[in-house]
Amino acid sequence: MKGAQLILAGIALLNAACGGGPPVRAAAEAVSLEVVATGESAGDADVEARVMLLERGIGSVVERRSELSNGQLTYDMMSSSTEGFVTGFRRKAERTLPNGLVEVTATGTVSLKAVEAALVERLKDIGNPRLMVLMDENVFGAASVAGSSKSELELMETLGREGFRFIDREQFKKALARDKGLAVGAYGNPTAEEKALETAAQLNAEILVVGQAIIRDNGEVRAGSGLHSITADIRLKIINVGTAEILGTTIESSTTAHAVREVGVTNAVRKAILASAARLKQQVAGKWKAGGVTRVVFQGIEPEAFLSGNFSGLVRRLRGVTGVEERNDNDSGMVLEVRCFCNAFRLTKEILRRKREFGRPLTLKAIKGNTVRLAVGI
Repeated sequence: MKGAQLILAGIALLNAACGGGPPVRAAAEAVSLEVVATGESAGDADVEARVMLLERGIGSVVERRSELSNGQLTYDMMSSSTEGFVTGFRRKAERTLPNGLVEVTATGTVSLKAVEAALVERLKDIGNPRLMVLMDENVFGAASVAGSSKSELELMETLGREGFRFIDREQFKKALARDKGLAVGAYGNPTAEEKALETAAQLNAEILVVGQAIIRDNGEVRAGSGLHSITADIRLKIINVGTAEILGTTIESSTTAHAVREVGVTNAVRKAILASAARLKQQVAGKWKAGGVTRVVFQGIEPEAFLSGNFSGLVRRLRGVTGVEERNDNDSGMVLEVRCFCNAFRLTKEILRRKREFGRPLTLKAIKGNTVRLAVGI
C-alpha cells in the first residue's frame, strides 16, 4: 500500500514538472447578474436595469481583453440596444423612493460571447470617424466645381489610406444638387458652415472638414526657363458634427515648379495635403477619444444655489460624461462645459431623464449647435 502511494506521488510530481496541474477554466460565455436601477416609472427603471446589466457585462469582457477598453466604444454599445446581449431579464423587487423615482432590483443573463464579438466589430470604426469633406477651391483665379476639386479628392485619398471613412459620395452629390449654397464653400462663412453641419448630420457624418484651397501661378522660376512656380495654400477646419466643437485647424503652403502647369498644381496640392492630413489625424485622434464638449446653460438660478445644489456633480455622474468644468456667464446664467461621448441631444435627454435628482424643475429652452439652454424652476 505504501508503495502504491509512492507511485501516485511520483506521478503527481511528474505531471507538475511537465506543466500539468489544475485545468485552466475557459472564459465564461455568459454571466448572471443582479442590479439596482431607478427611473421615472417601473418601465423606465427596467430599461435602465438592462443597460446596467450590459454595462457590467462589457466590464467583464474588458477585464480579460484590455485592448477593448475604449470609452466611446462602451458608450456606443450601451446607447444602442440590449437586445441579443441580455436575456432572462426579471424584476425581483420594486419600491417608490421619497423623491418619486421608482427603484427596481432586477436580474438577467449577459452573453459575454455576443458582447465581445460586438465590441471587436465596432472597435474597427471607433478610431476613424466618418468624414464629410467640403472644399472651396480656386485655381489661377477660377473656382473649381464643388465636390470634385483636386484638393478635396486628394485629401480624401490621403485620409482614406490612413483608415478614415467617408460619407457616400452619391448622397453627397445629391445634397450639393439640392442646396446650391453648399457649393459656395463653408470655410470662413458661419452661415454656410451651419448649413454644412446640418447636411453632415443628415448624411451620418461624424466629422465635418471644411477647407479652402487657393492655387496660384507665381510665373516662371527664371525668365525663359519654362518652369512655372506653383503655390498651393490649404486651410482646413475640423468640426465635430454632434457638438459643433472645432477639433482643430491646419494651414499649409507648398510650392513646386513644373513645365506643365496642371502637373505643378497637382504636385503642390498633394504636398500641402500630405502635411495637412498628418496634423488633422493627430488632432482628431486626441480629441475624438476624449469626447466632444457641450455647453449646458442653466438659466434662472443664482450661483450660490447652483453650487450648493451640486449640479456639476450630478452631470458628472451621467453615463458617457468624461469631464465637467463650471463657468459663470453673467449674461446667460450658470454654465457647465461638459465633455461627453454623446452629442448635445443625447446629453440633454439624459439630463431631463434624471431631472428629479437635481431637486428643481428643469425645462428645455433650446438646443443650438453644441449649446443647451435649460430653465431652472423654484
